[in-house]
Amino acid sequence: NFGQEYHKLIQKFSNFFNTKNLAICCSGTIAEEIILSLIKEKDNLKNEIITTPYSFIASSNAILRSGLKPLFIDIDNNFSLDHKLLEKVITNKTLAIIIVDVYGIPNDYSSIKRIADKYSIPIIADKSHSLGVIIDGQSSLIQSDFSFASLHATKIISALEGGIIYSKSNFFIEKISKYMNFGFENNDA
Repeated sequence: NFGQEYHKLIQKFSNFFNTKNLAICCSGTIAEEIILSLIKEKDNLKNEIITTPYSFIASSNAILRSGLKPLFIDIDNNFSLDHKLLEKVITNKTLAIIIVDVYGIPNDYSSIKRIADKYSIPIIADKSHSLGVIIDGQSSLIQSDFSFASLHATKIISALEGGIIYSKSNFFIEKISKYMNFGFENNDA
């Protein structure tokens, strides 16, 4: 069993963010790497991740360590990925789009989603700087296909260290939990 404290923390975060599809790991960087590994497994012919360079270096390092190639596009006046530039860099090798919220300001998710949906590309959101933000009555954490956040001492919501992962798909959360725990199921020894 993963331990009572793990389950208590998941339950607290699930209540706070009003969702069930959460997992917790050792850092935000590892959370990003886990998501990238699982979506890469789903489509290993694509290797490009569109993102912004306006982030902590760990964001890009996670892409590189996952064997993927970051394609950087500029930010807009709200420090968000500039959706007006997005469609120009999408290719048949684009695996995902990673948006990074900074200064507590969420990206223009609806504009980015329209483009991502047009090309069937998943959106991964780094919510390390906007973890408690509410949009239209819902946590901004649950807007993307996948979200992750660092719980490092320097972040808005902190557990001193750690990471949180969200997926719209319960299937992916179960797969993520199994992946993080060396193949053990929730009720395995």
